[in-house]
Amino acid sequence: MTITNYLKEGDPFYINVSRSPYIYYSYVPGTGIVSYQTLKTTSNISFTPSINWGPPSVVSSVIPQNMKAGIYELLWNDDCTWSGDNNASLYVGPYPTSITPTSGAFGSIITINGTNLLDATVYFNGTVATVNQNTMTQLKAIVPSGTSCSPIVTVLAAGMRSLPFQFTIQPPTVSVSPVSPTICAGSSATMTASGLANYSWSPSTGLSATTGATVTANPTSTTTYTVSGTTASGCVGSTTVTVTVVTGGRINASPSTNLCVAGYSYLTASLSGGSYAWSTGQSTQTITVYDPGTYSVTATVGGCIKTSSITVTRSGGSCIYVRAEGQEPTAEPIADLPNVTELSVFPNPAIGQFTVALPERVKANTPLTFYDMMGKELISSTIPKGQWKVSVSLENILEGMYLVKIGYDHSKIKKVMVSK
Repeated sequence: MTITNYLKEGDPFYINVSRSPYIYYSYVPGTGIVSYQTLKTTSNISFTPSINWGPPSVVSSVIPQNMKAGIYELLWNDDCTWSGDNNASLYVGPYPTSITPTSGAFGSIITINGTNLLDATVYFNGTVATVNQNTMTQLKAIVPSGTSCSPIVTVLAAGMRSLPFQFTIQPPTVSVSPVSPTICAGSSATMTASGLANYSWSPSTGLSATTGATVTANPTSTTTYTVSGTTASGCVGSTTVTVTVVTGGRINASPSTNLCVAGYSYLTASLSGGSYAWSTGQSTQTITVYDPGTYSVTATVGGCIKTSSITVTRSGGSCIYVRAEGQEPTAEPIADLPNVTELSVFPNPAIGQFTVALPERVKANTPLTFYDMMGKELISSTIPKGQWKVSVSLENILEGMYLVKIGYDHSKIKKVMVSK
């Protein structure tokens, strides 16, 4: 007779015995022969059967605590002569009650709690797991790498026909280096995958190959690639990597490259999010310039390095903007002389004196110098800070053609005819 149920601690079992009254028990695994009153395991754990003497006789009992999972063979006969003609097999199975965690990657450790767990074997979709800690009430098992790659697997302990638990297999991990490559348009980036094997890449746009751990990417625009790899058992893992393509790289000037527009110009490197090295020694993305000349910047964004230059001029020789130290020039309209739009000298020809007028108030004391045509300095004066005009006496100046210069820039020069 075979008892087919997988029993756990506390479960009752019944055996119909056709012969009585002499009943003896033994079991395999086990060594001792005991009377009908007691059945002992190899670890001396016993339980007491109850006998209904029939006929037919019925032997019943309960699975005791701390009884290992296994298949136990019960033997009985009459007249104390042993034979195997009336054997009964008793199946004692592990009985899990919980599993933690319920998801993880290959190689992660799970804990199973329950009863009759000592020496139990744990399967993940048929693959045997390594058990590294085991007691009657708890075991710890390692999720085997050979487990089926389906997202959900069933955890089943040996000898258990009920209460399977579900464990979610997390996809294997694939890594890519560099993580977020940035290249200049026309350049390329080398990317290497690791963590798995048998890699494939997509889309093929700009790639040197679509298989292999290492590929070279040369897209014409920013592109996101997917790389997939497999484990030894065929499980697939994937990730994405974006190759950012930097275009442009010029310098933008605001409000103009002509300093006569505002007296200054903001120069901005168009590549954002990088480091900057200007010909002026500055390292910000935007700098302010007040003097004409050619300015250059080297911008580094990721793996993209761009060098650009721009020329700032001061066109229209009569324009003048003067700034005080630490200040930027700003246009201030002159209400009492609204028609002044450029450096002006009047009257011209001048008799006795002349006036110099500017289209805005100066931000600092500004020198005014009066020269003859040979470059000899004859008069030195100043336009006071906050003023927009000044009058200059021509006492002791002979008739003729002269030059008036404002500030230090030779482009701010006007000719003056002196008459008597």
